[in-house]
Amino acid sequence: MQSYEVVDYLNGLCPPDHAQEWDNVGLLVGGNREISSAYIALDATDEVIRACADEGCEMLITHHPLIFSGLKNVSEQDFVGRRVLELAEHGITYFAMHTNYDTDLMGDLAAERIALKNDSPLLSSPEFFEDQAEERGIGRIGELPEEISLRQLAERVKHAFDAESLHVFGDEDKQVYRVAVLPGSGKSGVDQAIQGGADALVTGDIDHHTGLDAVARGLAIVDAGHYGLEHLFVDDIAQRLRDAFPTLRVVEDIPRRPFFTV
Repeated sequence: MQSYEVVDYLNGLCPPDHAQEWDNVGLLVGGNREISSAYIALDATDEVIRACADEGCEMLITHHPLIFSGLKNVSEQDFVGRRVLELAEHGITYFAMHTNYDTDLMGDLAAERIALKNDSPLLSSPEFFEDQAEERGIGRIGELPEEISLRQLAERVKHAFDAESLHVFGDEDKQVYRVAVLPGSGKSGVDQAIQGGADALVTGDIDHHTGLDAVARGLAIVDAGHYGLEHLFVDDIAQRLRDAFPTLRVVEDIPRRPFFTV
């Protein structure tokens, strides 16, 4: 099959114009070519690119884009340039779907993992969907099946996302029912979660003062880390490609937490 078939499918699944203005999504390296396998990962790190090449995959698909801004040169002296060169040397077509995936799919998947119901977008983007009846956006806010303690919510999140560890801001006995979930970096969602009446926000990358201030405003925080929530991208896109292209061999990257805990 041709790589453009996968590109067209992914662009149809999460249109590039649903991405944020600052983002860089779509086909980033290479062009159309014959492919028999695709490698799915969260980030295009050196290790991921080597693994993709070692697996004999002709296409790499990641959530976070390797290239965010314009490159003035492509050389081995720069880590981005080095990776672009390695992709080109191995003839790997590289595609990224970031905030367009966040807008169209990530929030729903995360909400399902913790069993939210009656949910709606946390960060709305109605300008993307003027021709659609259903409003979409980044993150979700809704209700749990029943009221539970903050500790129980944290345990649910840890199990649902196979998280190694969590940072929880708030009283562990606090009862929570209305919950917001924002995979990735969630500092920007604190105000919206509070305005939406959330008892807790499940997200990542919350700093000390943001966590303390949120609790003072009545919002508990369950911080599962940036990787902790977003790694669901790998399983989801891999399964969608297997369903759409039965003859395509799809390889999922092994879990690569960008840190270790001691």
